[in-house]
Amino acid sequence: MTHVPEDEFAESVQTWLESEFGSDDVEQNYVLDETSREVDFLANGPVATWAIEVENDAESLIKGTGQTTLYAAHDPEYRPAVVVPAGHVEEPERTLVAEHLAVVEFDAEEGKPVNE
Repeated sequence: MTHVPEDEFAESVQTWLESEFGSDDVEQNYVLDETSREVDFLANGPVATWAIEVENDAESLIKGTGQTTLYAAHDPEYRPAVVVPAGHVEEPERTLVAEHLAVVEFDAEEGKPVNE
């Protein structure tokens, strides 16, 4: 499994998010008013707005989980999510985190989640 730099991985995730939500409904590096914290992506969907952190390895999943949970607390319509490269997060961490928020395993080469 090849390590992908986070900036390069985030570009691939952005392309996918814009195809799913529309480019007008995806904001990169969105700054939250209340705390001035920066969300990697805020994606406005028909049912919820997703506060998305993009991480590129297993250790970063832990950090990203805390970040996106905090970001989602800013607004009751925000839902927390972390996007990680497919195959980079081992069990039981992936399953434990996924019990509390959306964890999307993303294949950067294919440009889509692995379970889509």
